[in-house]
Amino acid sequence: MLALQSGRMNDAPRTHSTVFSRSYRGTDAGTDLRRDFDQVRRLAYAQAHWEPANSSWLNRVTLSLSCQRHEETEKRIRGSAPDVLRRQGFDDTVFGSFLQAESASSIGLLTMGVEYYRDSIDSFFSEYGPDGSLAVRRPRGPVAADSTYDLLGIYVQDVFSLGDRTELTAGGRLNYASADAQIVDPDPADDNVIDPVSENFSAAVGSLRGTYRINADWNLYGGVSEGFRAPNLSDLTRFDVSRSGEIEVPAPGLEPEEFTALELGTRISIGDLTAYAAAHHTFIDGLIVRSPTGNTIEGMPVVTKENTSDGFVQGLELGGSWLLSERMSLIGALAWLEGEADNPATGEAEPLSRLMPLTGLLGLRWTSEDRSWWIEGTLTMVKGQDRLSARDIADIQRIPPGGTPGFTVYSIRGGKELSENLDLFLGLENISDKDYRNHGSGQNEPGLNAIIGLDWKF
Repeated sequence: MLALQSGRMNDAPRTHSTVFSRSYRGTDAGTDLRRDFDQVRRLAYAQAHWEPANSSWLNRVTLSLSCQRHEETEKRIRGSAPDVLRRQGFDDTVFGSFLQAESASSIGLLTMGVEYYRDSIDSFFSEYGPDGSLAVRRPRGPVAADSTYDLLGIYVQDVFSLGDRTELTAGGRLNYASADAQIVDPDPADDNVIDPVSENFSAAVGSLRGTYRINADWNLYGGVSEGFRAPNLSDLTRFDVSRSGEIEVPAPGLEPEEFTALELGTRISIGDLTAYAAAHHTFIDGLIVRSPTGNTIEGMPVVTKENTSDGFVQGLELGGSWLLSERMSLIGALAWLEGEADNPATGEAEPLSRLMPLTGLLGLRWTSEDRSWWIEGTLTMVKGQDRLSARDIADIQRIPPGGTPGFTVYSIRGGKELSENLDLFLGLENISDKDYRNHGSGQNEPGLNAIIGLDWKF
């Protein structure tokens, strides 16, 4: 299998930080006269699948090779320097591969694999005067230049039965990450010397999940799993604006974040009703968060990242569908989250930043007798979020004072199968033309809008 993807976006504005932003429920407008982004992403990958016919233990082997190129350029004119155009960005080339094998053995269905990815990054920064002449050039951009980031993972998973009703899934993974950045110092001429970064991280994590079938229409499941996130090059070497007007500086010496997640849930079908419920709790150790340094650069406060926060996040998800008639069904879902983490400045627990508010969905779907076309109406309900961290409160360009208001959005969509491989779909979204934004976003969502498209499979 061979796949090629390409996407391009030119002059996409970061409106919330500019003078062209509009106040939403008390948010502040930005001060930038211009802040636009160009992005280009290209991806190519090839996969080979092999199912040996004469092997008694090997069922399937998959080999994948990929290459991805990501380019991003920011063009910015600050209100405090209206005659200076700042141009910065990065180029990231990622080569990756994985090899995975499946084996149906006497101890269950084994899945084994190894994967490796390498990012090679260059970055740039320059400023231009009113006449277009080059005024300043730095040896690096928002992340360190001449840098690489390697990720290696080796994993195994086994799915096996304990009797007719119980199934266990056990897995383990070895992780290795390596970051090397040569050009980290944005200004080698000043007195603040920032050395090259060379860090590596490793961890072994595991998971265990069980499913118990009470009967053919009802099962229970639960599990425990570990997570590991190594600091990336942005965590270690970033020198750029963050949030509502802060300068983030490099933070070498960070440690990985670690997570332990517990989950318990059930799924049941009773006649025409299908429903599910799941509860989860995740312990967070060594969360990487931005902390103020007390310094300023160009009048903006300086922050850096530290492993100074422990905490948790927990939640509940409910959902289901009810077949009202042969062609009409009612669907619904509800998700609730709460979480806390230590504030590095005070040492006290506070809500997690940008925590998703209580969110619900209710919909009614009708399908034609021959299943060739359908129509559905949905109602999306989001509660206001007023549980804010100190950094949320200070993010005055994105989050209104006191929190983000809730909203309700009505939409209607439909589709028609034109042929075996071609589908037409259209929709009318936000029918009431509601002015709203998602919590933590820097811009409001579209008002009343129509969408039409074709889905062609070949």
